[in-house]
Parts: sequence; structure tokens; C-alpha cells
Amino acid sequence: LESVLNNISYIKMQNFTDYLIKTKRECIIKLYDYLENVSNTMDYKKVQTYACLSKSLLMYGNLVGDKYKKIFYMYVSYNYECLKRVYNINLKNEESINLLRNEEDEFIVKLKRVEMYKNNDELTYIRKLKDLLIDNPCHKKCIKLLISNFEKELNENTELKELKTKYKSLIESSINGGNLDEALKMINEYESMFSEEFEILNMKAIIALMKGELYNAEKLLKNSWIYNSEDFNILFNIAYLKELIGDKQEAKQFYENIINNCNEDNIVKEACESIKKL
Repeated sequence: LESVLNNISYIKMQNFTDYLIKTKRECIIKLYDYLENVSNTMDYKKVQTYACLSKSLLMYGNLVGDKYKKIFYMYVSYNYECLKRVYNINLKNEESINLLRNEEDEFIVKLKRVEMYKNNDELTYIRKLKDLLIDNPCHKKCIKLLISNFEKELNENTELKELKTKYKSLIESSINGGNLDEALKMINEYESMFSEEFEILNMKAIIALMKGELYNAEKLLKNSWIYNSEDFNILFNIAYLKELIGDKQEAKQFYENIINNCNEDNIVKEACESIKKL
């Protein structure tokens, strides 16, 4: 699909994918599967194609359940990646919102900004999500999904939250100790009790990388990135994977993304060293 849309403008591309989803209803699941299985990339034209297709599927695909949840996260992640390239967006810079030219772009950036409050200011996070809901009624279903998921997390008691944190720490220790089968067993137990989480997907990807299961690692990292495209550990693992498969150009682009946007000195230093070795 990206080769067909490679040389057309964003507006024409969006119009085409909208038309495709609205008129070729029998293709919706195939296009969803296609989008779910594309490789991780920093190639702008490809990301733009995936941004358009994910938006069309979200708005007109009538997807439900896990497919709706995943296409929503794809829509946010791919579109935000495009906006970062076009506007050089900095989430901590409040004035950057003034650069945006339409309500759709504003919604994406505001949503990503709201996500910054999720782990350190729960009341502000919920309040800002509800403000977004009022300002963006066309995204009512998406925002209500986020609110519902967060309320479930809030309702977890302190003991359960501590148990989840300790369990993840034990999994990490097993991975670092090379006990991969033990780590996988623990991950399977965790996933049987809780919903899909980007941290667990990233751990599974690391195990796949260590076992040389590169195709599986690619898919796991893609799913992890979809849920949290701003996590630089995920980006570093994707860059390393690209190195392993010999795609030095993609590896370089992922490392550069880390260098240009990450505030964690140790990760930036590793990314700089990795680029020199390419």
C-alpha cells in the first residue's frame, strides 16, 4: 500500500484511505491485519501512510473490542510521529500547540500531553481527559475507553499494585540472569491475570531478541511501541533489532530519535555509541 501512495500528498492520501474503508467494506479486516503486521519504521512516507490508514479504520471501520483499542493506539502513535516531524513538537512546550493548523492535530498533541500526567497526577489526568471529551465529541468513544481503563487501574488496591511492580521486577531479574524460560513462564502467568501492557510486551521482545527470534521480536516491539511510542527503551530495542537484521538506515533513524528527544543521559550515550558503530 505504501508504494501505491508514495508520491501523493497527505490530503489525497487521507481521502483515498477514507474512500477505501467507506466503499470496500470487505477489505477492512485485511487492511487492519496489514497495518498490524507492518514493520517498525521511522521512514516518514511509510509512517504517514499508516497514520492515514489508522485514522480511516478508526473513524469508519466499525471495529470493536481489542481491534478498536489497538487501532486507536495506532492512530495516536502514527499521527503523533508525523506531527513531531512536521512541527518539531515538544510536549513540555505549551506554546507549541499554537503551531498546529487543525483540530485533529490539536487533539493528538493534547492527548499525548495529557498522558504525561497519568503516572504522577491522577486527578489532573482524569480531569484533562474529560476536558478533551467535551472539546472533541467526535472522539467520544476513544476518550471514554481511556477513562474506563484508567478507572480500572485506580480501583486496584495498593497491595495489588505493589504485587504487579514486584512481579515485573522478578521478571527483569530472570531476564538479566539469562533465565529466559523462567521469565517467559512468569510473563505467561502475569498475562493470564492482567491486560496487555507495553512493559511486558517489551520484556517478551527482549527475550525473543536474546533467543534470536527476530520476527517475533519485531511484532512484540511494534505492539509495545503502539501503546507507548515515547518510551525510549522500546525505541532503543527497535534500533538494536534493525541493526541485527542489517537495516542500518532504520537503526540510525531510531537512534537519532532517542538522541534528539530523550532526557535520560545513559540511553542517549548508548545511542550515540551505537550510531558510531554502524
